[in-house]
Amino acid sequence: MVEYPLDLVTLDDLSAEAMLESSQRIEQLAEIFRQKQEPLSDPGPPSALPMTVKKSNFFIQAFVLFTRCATLNQ
Repeated sequence: MVEYPLDLVTLDDLSAEAMLESSQRIEQLAEIFRQKQEPLSDPGPPSALPMTVKKSNFFIQAFVLFTRCATLNQ
């Protein structure tokens, strides 16, 4: 199911004719996408992220690593 869309946008370099055909197809798809894509809205000025990072202690880190290891080994 994923292979078909990838095939549509892959440049075929087996021959000059195939390369021309695939590059034209890719350009047509790109143009259709540009026409249908909604313009991006202005995100506004950047703002600072809040600095609310809480450091975990050794026991919490060990517990999380142990739990992750046990889950991956299941």
